[in-house]
Amino acid sequence: MKKSVDAINRSLAVDPGVTQVNSHAGWIFYLAGDLSQALKHCEASVQLEPDWARGHQCSLQAAIAIGLDGKVVEHIQELLRINNASDNTIGQFKELSAAEALKNYYHWELQRRLQEPELDHFSIALAYARTQDYQNTLKQLKLAQKQKHQMFPTALIYPEFSPLREETEFKEIMSIVKQN
Repeated sequence: MKKSVDAINRSLAVDPGVTQVNSHAGWIFYLAGDLSQALKHCEASVQLEPDWARGHQCSLQAAIAIGLDGKVVEHIQELLRINNASDNTIGQFKELSAAEALKNYYHWELQRRLQEPELDHFSIALAYARTQDYQNTLKQLKLAQKQKHQMFPTALIYPEFSPLREETEFKEIMSIVKQN
């Protein structure tokens, strides 16, 4: 992770005003466990491009980890808006606690992902992990491996997959990733 953090810091030094650089920085800091920097850069990407779903998703994950309930609900509502949820659906989330909104959002997101014409198996695995359906998480990780998904190796560090890390099946699926 240190190499990734060093590389993204160099990118930020060159041009701190790029949406994608800030979004990538946010995810790198999130995975490295530097949650305040993660939230700072994720929210910077959202400020630069308010309809940037990845920025809101990154901000959501950082806000969850930090425990900022108001920001959790705010970013869920923005993600619903960006993904064309009805005003009624978005409104229903306003009345929920952060924990309930998060649970409902993860189920909503999973259903949305399963309806996409080209399935992104890594994102579906992540969605299943977020709903704590680990059997389907493993099935989707196998498919992501076959798909040669560019994000597949990050399953080793994503916190959402941590409940599976000691499972034999997870270790077998991830065994093709060379660890440094």
